[in-house]
Amino acid sequence: MEEKQIEYPRRRRVPRRDFIRPIGLLVQGRYYITRSLQIGEGGIKVEFHRPLQDQAEVVVTFQMPDSGPTVVRAVVRNQEPAPDELGLTHFGLEFCSLEFQVKRAIRNYVALTAA
Repeated sequence: MEEKQIEYPRRRRVPRRDFIRPIGLLVQGRYYITRSLQIGEGGIKVEFHRPLQDQAEVVVTFQMPDSGPTVVRAVVRNQEPAPDELGLTHFGLEFCSLEFQVKRAIRNYVALTAA
């Protein structure tokens, strides 16, 4: 008798929501303006036109609604080609450390936009 394997969806540790806005990305000493796609307390999903290695460290600059600019180190955790946009890649970046106020602002944003 053949065993049936059950596939479970990968669950995130923290929820995230759409966050489509311009952000800054510092990669190997060069600063780029690109676009974020989603955000959560654990990290941010961005689109970028250059290759990035998994585990590479970058610096992300973004602004939450009703907050000042945030600058935070992040690590590339995953990547996938952007659907329908040749030459762009979506990167999942994990925040290395967030100040409490920024974490709270992200948490509030995610909670308010959850519908």
